[in-house]
Amino acid sequence: DDASRIRVARKELAALPLMIDDTAGRTPGEIVRQVRAIKRAKGVDFVMIDHLNLMRADADDARHGGTWATERASAAIMELAKECNVPVLLLAQLNRGVEGREDKRPALSDLRQAGAIEQDASAVGFVYRAEYYLGGEPERKEGETDDKFAARKDDWDRRKFETAGKAEVIWGKVRDGEPGTDPFLFDGPTASFKEPE
Repeated sequence: DDASRIRVARKELAALPLMIDDTAGRTPGEIVRQVRAIKRAKGVDFVMIDHLNLMRADADDARHGGTWATERASAAIMELAKECNVPVLLLAQLNRGVEGREDKRPALSDLRQAGAIEQDASAVGFVYRAEYYLGGEPERKEGETDDKFAARKDDWDRRKFETAGKAEVIWGKVRDGEPGTDPFLFDGPTASFKEPE
């Protein structure tokens, strides 16, 4: 049954006007040239790049260091979006600062080399799942009383129930609007998101 569904899905995917290039270590210049060529040949409606921090710096930019290279890459992608009049979804990594805070909700300052991204992007959104940060079921700490452990376990159970299958997109920047948060539902087995009904 699965094999049959996979065959059907492959046919559906093959019929879609979708191009995936998984060549590793592309430079921003190479990506821009490729999108321009595809735009001329077939047209382009949407570009997604996964991700900014995995792009290899152009030779001239690499000599100036990581922050400079990120700024130049961000600017090149922004120019591509304008030139080709196409939306670009550019994924980027967070720095480790969010891990050290009690409130794990990401903010613009958590982006690696955040300045250029914040300046160039029309919108910046962060996917956040509180459930992810709860970890496994708590274990009793050494010397912890029954009452304290029970209270901590009850709190974990409550938070696990409240956050199960829930996600948020936190809009840290919206050029033509207001920052805010949109709720989503998350399905772990398929790693997919959908809007609540």
